[in-house]
Amino acid sequence: MQIGCTKKLLDTLDITVCNQIKEHDLFCWSANLLTIKGRKAVVVVNDSYQFVFVLYGLKAKDSSQLKTLIENGIRRCLEHENFKEEVIDQYFDQAKETVFTTTGEQVTVARLYRVCGYIEFMDEVV
Repeated sequence: MQIGCTKKLLDTLDITVCNQIKEHDLFCWSANLLTIKGRKAVVVVNDSYQFVFVLYGLKAKDSSQLKTLIENGIRRCLEHENFKEEVIDQYFDQAKETVFTTTGEQVTVARLYRVCGYIEFMDEVV
């Protein structure tokens, strides 16, 4: 699985970046760092289906566990969408090891920033 991180996320968190590898978009995700109500949040978007979740309230010590937090976030979201456990397990089995890269194509980055804009708007409304 490949997590494309924005420069803002890479600069803030202690993440080792790998070279981009060509994977199916189903296994590619993009992530950005936001501040919501004074707390750090990582917005994660699937590059293929624009499936979104937010890791809210991250602390500095969480940067070393970001890989595990994102994998658990994907698993929990799929469970909440009523995917069968064996389908979720197959997804993670077919995905290669989770690596962090820089963000990829402009289209995926634009989608990520659009989602971040929606989240920031909802933060102001709620």
